[in-house]
Amino acid sequence: MKHIGILGLAGILFLSCEKPATIPSYVKIESIELDTELGEGTDSHKITEAWITVNGNPKGAYELPAEFPILEEGEVDLIVKPGIRLNGISTTRLPYPLFTERTYNLNLYPDSSIELSPRVKYTDATVFEWMEPFEDPGFSLEASNKSDTTFTLISDPNHVFEGNNSVAFFMDEDHSFFEGISTEAFELPTVGDRRIFLEMNYKCDHPFTVGIFANEPQSVSQESILLLNEKEEWNKIYINLGPNVFFHPNALNFKIFFGAVLTESDSAAIYLDNIKLVYR
Repeated sequence: MKHIGILGLAGILFLSCEKPATIPSYVKIESIELDTELGEGTDSHKITEAWITVNGNPKGAYELPAEFPILEEGEVDLIVKPGIRLNGISTTRLPYPLFTERTYNLNLYPDSSIELSPRVKYTDATVFEWMEPFEDPGFSLEASNKSDTTFTLISDPNHVFEGNNSVAFFMDEDHSFFEGISTEAFELPTVGDRRIFLEMNYKCDHPFTVGIFANEPQSVSQESILLLNEKEEWNKIYINLGPNVFFHPNALNFKIFFGAVLTESDSAAIYLDNIKLVYR
């Protein structure tokens, strides 16, 4: 009996020391919107996650729209960082380093809910090296001398993402190889902790490649960076150029290229809009 009594007492002590369950409050974010200023081009974006920090402690990334619990009570500092899918790949998610974050000072109470509507912008350190919205007939892309087809300016609203025009290249059995290059060569940072991205809207019924030409003192290197698969609807992508650019520290400048080869298909149509080459 003495032994049983000691166990019972231990159980009572254990229960008396156990903390009551914490009731969280909730934060809801439907979307994060982008505001652009004059000279920054389109405000189209594909912000897919909210990266959350509370009182300096990272809480993880939440796919939008999101509603997530916060265990802290009272006054807290909550930071929202806009997240993207690097190169369009769902497993490579990160806060986009060229967008600002939003900081909120909130009073949180158990079993309550608050909705935030963050708006972000490009950081002040962002450099807009190249922007091509295709609104003028003299756009800054051209077919290479190896290509057997060329770019076509499109004004059909069914194939324009926004504004008046987009650009396309079409392929068929008689035009099975395409290579298009930026008319300008861009001086990009090749050393240091720099983030370099190509942003664009696109849709296509055939895969195509995006890459760079690195113009070095004694040679030109062509590197494919990403193969984009079919997208029936307009899609926004953020292509990480940094690793390939940094591989050429002596390059004088760089050009962007787009390419496709028609193999099994009878035809192909690739549409582009709102190209931005940006870095910080």
